Amino acid sequence: MLECVELSKSFGGVHAVSDLTMSVPVEDIHGLVGANGSGKTTAFNLITGFLSPTKGRIFWEGRDITGRPPDAIANLGLVRTFQHANVFPGLTVRDSLFLIQLHHRKTIPTVDEMISECGLEESSSIIARDLSFGAQRRLGVALALMCEPRMLLLDEPAAGLNNLETQEMSTLLLSLSKRNVGILLIDHDMSFVMPLCVDISVMDQGSLLASGTPEEIANDERVIEKFLGSSA
Repeated sequence: MLECVELSKSFGGVHAVSDLTMSVPVEDIHGLVGANGSGKTTAFNLITGFLSPTKGRIFWEGRDITGRPPDAIANLGLVRTFQHANVFPGLTVRDSLFLIQLHHRKTIPTVDEMISECGLEESSSIIARDLSFGAQRRLGVALALMCEPRMLLLDEPAAGLNNLETQEMSTLLLSLSKRNVGILLIDHDMSFVMPLCVDISVMDQGSLLASGTPEEIANDERVIEKFLGSSA
């Protein structure tokens, strides 16, 4: 379980995150959604140690990880990706994965397993910067998986993808949930989030507006008014 308790972050007089309390079970796909500027990425940065909270605590599998550095948090099994594809631009897909495997000497997944699972078989010998944007996104997920996460935190994994690439990403994420890897993902595309997620948390102006199943969120009057639009 990943738990945030009254998590807050202020930048001067701006309250980017205010008293965020939420629980995310491992082995589920949980969505964190909201309009631009609602505090989603700031919350991710707090959870993964890239920012220190103004107040509040973060617990991972019962352990207080508040304020720990990003590498220590990643070593505990919380691994994130970013809004832009993070790859080694001058290395092939296979060499990129081998590099991570060498760094994580106890890693269980093999390079070939990751190439297959992430649908990169036809791209394994291609230099990362020459991949399509969708393939770069899937390579970013593959690199994160080589770190043997218990939970992946994905920041807008479908941003910039076309319809086919979005479907490929959805298929990949669903396959990961079946191998006991929890997923917490940020996105604002409800058509992408709704079919994937078991639970969804909605942020508005730094605070938690609503939390529940996709059906509950779709029928929540506060969400309809503030996020989906009053005409939904």
